Amino acid sequence: MIALLMTALPYARRRIRPGRAALLAALVCCLAGTGNAHAAPSAKPFSPSGKEPPAHARLLDAGRDEATGQYRAVVEIVLAPGYKTYWREPGDSGVPTTFDWEGSRNVAAAQAFFPAPTRFFDGIGYAVGYLETVRFPVLVDPAATGPAALQLELSFGVCREICIPEQASLRLDLSGVPAVAGLWEEAHARVPVSTPVGQTAADLVVRGVRLDASSLTVEVAGAVTDVFAEAPAPWRFGQPARKEGADGAVFVLPVEKADGSSVTVPLTLTVTGERAAIEVPVAAGVAGR
Repeated sequence: MIALLMTALPYARRRIRPGRAALLAALVCCLAGTGNAHAAPSAKPFSPSGKEPPAHARLLDAGRDEATGQYRAVVEIVLAPGYKTYWREPGDSGVPTTFDWEGSRNVAAAQAFFPAPTRFFDGIGYAVGYLETVRFPVLVDPAATGPAALQLELSFGVCREICIPEQASLRLDLSGVPAVAGLWEEAHARVPVSTPVGQTAADLVVRGVRLDASSLTVEVAGAVTDVFAEAPAPWRFGQPARKEGADGAVFVLPVEKADGSSVTVPLTLTVTGERAAIEVPVAAGVAGR
């Protein structure tokens, strides 16, 4: 059972995400949990059976940036040992984590940032996501002066042997006062640094990118651990093969799906290192076109 703990609105509902029928045929519905509307950040999720549930989610106040006037919040998914959840691009299997802020009050825009992910084998294929508690920092632009509140429909997957798609309805009145000191700073430090090709950040640099009909080749210098590639549909890239170099590595990602008419493809490369990560936007020309 998944118990979903909300800081302000103790209500959760479930639905199977469209397009996942083949992967989710073996799934069963789970009973939604409720939470204390005024629970402290360390509070345990509700569990009628008395057993620790696989996961619970919360929306926490993380203060306000006085220089910009933006509110800060953190979405937290706490995972029990042995369970995992997924990145925005989940890999071979799994459910992408998505954020829907419709219904928020006095909010012009809200943006959630993804921490650097990990690649792991989940019994079906190689997935991309998180193997322990994950916190997504959120920046909120108020629409006008006065009170503001976030309303979030959070969709995510929780998996051990099989993947259970979950949805939590979370609400938070933004006070500008952080629920926990340092909450925003700790969460934001795990987000990849936006960096152009050829520029070093976090001791990592993407030196070159080449794309053709069958593969994407990324040359990286530094203590790199993995490379993840995203592009507009229908483009999709598989698990990379790594070749070591003198001061870095070359990653070759197979093209699993492609648009045969594309001449230039906008890519987002996430490069993880031993201590931090970078996110590199690049427009890659398709060789031979």
